[in-house]
Amino acid sequence: RAQSDADALSVHLERGAVNLADFAWARQLNGEGMRELLQQPGYIQAGYSLLNAPVAARWQRKILDTLATYHEQHRDEPGPGRERLRRMALPMEDEALVLLLIEKMRESGDILSHHGWLHLPDHKAGFSEEQQAIWQKAEPLFGDEPWWVRDLAKETGTDEQAMRLTLRQAAQQGIITAIVKDRYYRNDRIVEFANMIRDLDQECGSTCA
Repeated sequence: RAQSDADALSVHLERGAVNLADFAWARQLNGEGMRELLQQPGYIQAGYSLLNAPVAARWQRKILDTLATYHEQHRDEPGPGRERLRRMALPMEDEALVLLLIEKMRESGDILSHHGWLHLPDHKAGFSEEQQAIWQKAEPLFGDEPWWVRDLAKETGTDEQAMRLTLRQAAQQGIITAIVKDRYYRNDRIVEFANMIRDLDQECGSTCA
């Protein structure tokens, strides 16, 4: 061979992600031969896809830049989910590798997660001043019963669309949850019920609601 297997893999990795099955077939390598090649430091593997450290760093920078742009354009939103961030930042790259890099960045603290929404450490999504005033009137009314947007708007003397946007923001912050479209319930109560059901299931073997 004009090139060693290790050198060939290194050259391929400089261009981007490498499919290990395709590379093994092209180089006629068995499982043991591939395992030896993958011992190189700095390789990042997800399934049958491999990335080297320099390309991974470029991908991570692209992810961070994309997230920063998203925050700039959607200041009132907490951030995108993992899949949406992947599609926005690196839609044509290997899905498993991109999601692995996002998870590594979350573990390192470069990206934070709040109720499944991803954001940069310095991004603080929240209510606008108008929404904060509306929420201060609406929050005390959330007891053990869910509220429809329309009913809550009427009860508080608030414009229905303004109430809808406020409750949507509260849901994005994890304070309340939409149980059906336009009907919200306190998230802490949902968590309590879920814990109660889990405990009963462990004690009794099954639970009927």
